[in-house]
Amino acid sequence: AVADGQIAITPFHEGAIGPDSYDLALGNEIIRYLDPVIDAKQPPRYERLTLPAEGLRLNAGDFVLGHSAETVASDHYAALIHARSSIARLG
Repeated sequence: AVADGQIAITPFHEGAIGPDSYDLALGNEIIRYLDPVIDAKQPPRYERLTLPAEGLRLNAGDFVLGHSAETVASDHYAALIHARSSIARLG
């Protein structure tokens, strides 16, 4: 589907292709929420962080949002993004 243009992934890396998947990379910026409870009726307090090359240690209870380094687009398919189970099993 990528070869015929039905799915666009930018930047595209051949090594990220799986049998029925594509491994997205984490972008270099995340948002970490600062309040222990997020109230949808209140604007959230958060900090925007650039991930250092050595990584970032998350503490128990941290709630973060990240983005992929890639842009994925298609007029033919709906994308489904989920964590890799091998990484999720690490805790």
